[in-house]
Amino acid sequence: MKKAFLLLSLAAMFSSPLAAQEIDPGLWRVNTTVTGNEMGQQMRAMSQAMQMLENQSPEVRRMIEQQMGGMLGIDIQTRDGAPTVSMNVCISPEDAKSGPIQNGRTDGDCTYQDVKQQGNRWSGTLVCDGDGFQGTGQFTATIHSKQHYTSQATLQSPKMGTMELAMEGRLQAPACG
Repeated sequence: MKKAFLLLSLAAMFSSPLAAQEIDPGLWRVNTTVTGNEMGQQMRAMSQAMQMLENQSPEVRRMIEQQMGGMLGIDIQTRDGAPTVSMNVCISPEDAKSGPIQNGRTDGDCTYQDVKQQGNRWSGTLVCDGDGFQGTGQFTATIHSKQHYTSQATLQSPKMGTMELAMEGRLQAPACG
C-alpha cells in the first residue's frame, strides 16, 4: 500500500510541472498510467480494493475514504491491463503564470535537468533523490492547447526497477471551487 501512495505522489508531481503560461488556470483532470514494474502490480491491487470500496454502503465508504486521508477526487482503475490514477488538480492563476518547465526546478523529490524546449514540447532528465522515491529518467511534455497537455516519463529506480508513466491533463472548469 505504501508503494501505491508513492505512485499517487509521483502522479501529483508530474501534474504540476506543466502549470506554465501556455495553459489555462482552473480545475484539471489528470490521468496517469503506470507500466513496467512492481508498482503496476501494487496499483492493480489498489484498483481492486477501490472497486470493492464502491460496493460498500455510503456510510462505510465515507468512513474508509476518511481513513485513507480524504482521497476524494482520486480514482484508480485498470485500463488495458495497466493501472491508471485519475485526479483533480487545481492550477491557480499564479501557477499558470510561473513559466514552463525549467532547469533546476524541483517538484516533490525530483529535479528537472538538461531541459530543452522546441516549440510546444519540452524534454529533459529527472533526478529524484528523496525519502519517497529515488531514481533517474527521461521525460517529454507537450502542450497541445491551453486546455490539454500530455507527458511521458521513463524512470529507473534501484528499488523498483523501470517505471513508465504516461499522463494526460484536460481542463475541466475555469475555477477550482
